[in-house]
Amino acid sequence: MGPKRDQNKDQESNQNKITSFAGDRPPPWAEKMEERIIERISAVTESLEFHAAAVQQLRKDTETFQHETNARFTEFEFHQRKYNLLFFGLKFTPATCEENVRNFMTQELELGEESVKSMIFQNCHPLPSRPDSTACIVRFVRFADKESVLRSLRKLKGKPGARGVSIRTDLPKELRKTRAELKAKMDGLKRETPERILRIAERGQEIRIEERKSNRWIKVQ
Repeated sequence: MGPKRDQNKDQESNQNKITSFAGDRPPPWAEKMEERIIERISAVTESLEFHAAAVQQLRKDTETFQHETNARFTEFEFHQRKYNLLFFGLKFTPATCEENVRNFMTQELELGEESVKSMIFQNCHPLPSRPDSTACIVRFVRFADKESVLRSLRKLKGKPGARGVSIRTDLPKELRKTRAELKAKMDGLKRETPERILRIAERGQEIRIEERKSNRWIKVQ
């Protein structure tokens, strides 16, 4: 019984020592280590937050740069194409393209034979994307000649010789997409209220839907 009693006392003494140590403050070296660890974690956290903010700003700057670049390219392309007109629905061969265009202007647009003869075409050829020889592109030397053609489009209404023929401005890809979206919207508005007089209008690089009210064309919001 003696040795066993002594063993129990030793265990109790060791347990008291452990309890006493656990209740005491950590040694100074442990406190310093803890402070260093906390400082390091804080520094890493701040670094991660800084880099995350930098990446986010870089993404925004990249998107802004891309948007501005696309806008400038569209503007450049718009000015490059401003002297062009696209003719759809005409029957011709590459050799007769210009002749057929001029005949159409004279007979259907009623621009006058001498006026049409005086127009100078820098280019007149079938559209590469339309090998069926029913679409061509005309590049005018004088911007006023192109505008006179556009002003005469109203004369095509109801003419048998103009059936299936359309004339459009040559727009950059982004503006063509905008025009197509607005055309779909306008068609929906006409289905809802057939009595409305609507059109797609081009005001420089702005393409919009307009409605005829009180003898004026008003932009549709």
